[in-house]
Amino acid sequence: MRCLVEGAYWEKMLIVPIGHESLVVERLPFATFGIMAACLTVFVFTWGRAAEEADRKQELLAKIEAAKATVDRDQEVGPEELEARQSEIDRYREEYTRLSSHGLLGRFGYVPASPRLTGLITHMFLHAGVMHLVFNLLFLWVAAVKLENIWGHSLFLGLYLMFGICAALSHQATHLGSDAPLIGASGAVAGLMGALAVRLAKSKIRFFYFYWFLRLKPSHGTFEAPAYLMLPLWFAGELFFALYFDVGPIAHWAHVGGFLTGALVALAFRLTDFEQKVLGREPDEEPEDPDGAPLVAFQPMGTLGPAASSPVPDHAPEKPSPADLARFPIEPVRFSIRELSDITFPPTGLSGRLGMRSSMHVGDDEITGIAAGRIDHLDGTEIAA
Repeated sequence: MRCLVEGAYWEKMLIVPIGHESLVVERLPFATFGIMAACLTVFVFTWGRAAEEADRKQELLAKIEAAKATVDRDQEVGPEELEARQSEIDRYREEYTRLSSHGLLGRFGYVPASPRLTGLITHMFLHAGVMHLVFNLLFLWVAAVKLENIWGHSLFLGLYLMFGICAALSHQATHLGSDAPLIGASGAVAGLMGALAVRLAKSKIRFFYFYWFLRLKPSHGTFEAPAYLMLPLWFAGELFFALYFDVGPIAHWAHVGGFLTGALVALAFRLTDFEQKVLGREPDEEPEDPDGAPLVAFQPMGTLGPAASSPVPDHAPEKPSPADLARFPIEPVRFSIRELSDITFPPTGLSGRLGMRSSMHVGDDEITGIAAGRIDHLDGTEIAA
């Protein structure tokens, strides 16, 4: 989250998340799409204006300090010259105050020295530059999709806004007299990251890295690490900078406040079984073998079979009819029993899903035949040895 405008900078090391193994959802994240669309729309219509205002305010501050320095240095100037210099300083201050109160950032950003209730919401959709917007939307996509799938569209959107509000209030509490407007979605996104660190702690996040050390050949690639390790490390870094290096355009305390709010909400949900008792959602199982898991996948609710909707079905689900297979053609693939997902154990055999199939049932005799090597195909699908 940036308080002012993005400056020209070069990072010798860059690490950004590009996905995680739990990005398989049952419904499209319409709330996340809406937030991203709103941020993009606002950015298009405010292109450059936020940066121009921030640059002008920095310029006015510099002129005010320079004029005050000349007054302090030249003690022998006449009263007319002194009055002229003071009028110049007052003119700069008036323009600075006008920009702070009536400019784009002053009206729609969140200014700790003169807060507005509307600014608690509108500041989340303003961004100072392209990179500011791109990185916020990237982190938003990675953190939001699965949480919206778990919590539902309305609850997710309400919590997202709450995280952003708490982030802004955290920034205000540590910058009471600041007239620098707070803008950007990263306080709310930090809240989602805190919730992700608690709700999907074991999920492995995939990162892209790039570094250029001592002008040597640049290196880049990807790696995976669990959420319970990487997200608290990010939080620790933000807390460190907030405590000891809270200067510049980044609102570290907003990140800290947002992250803590999200983590506490997710922890409260877990301790009270909120998702099971209120949302009616069964506990999710963490994937045991994420190799080859997609970065993003969509599993429509309509394709879930009986085995997915009931933990212990009273009878084995029926196999897909030829008409069903004709409507949803599946190319024969090579698979192993371990690749079945949502596995349940009816009175005979086991049931589960393979890819986009509605359901697959493997009977006791078929399991025995597979183990003995007598059966190598099941419903037209080759079974790995």
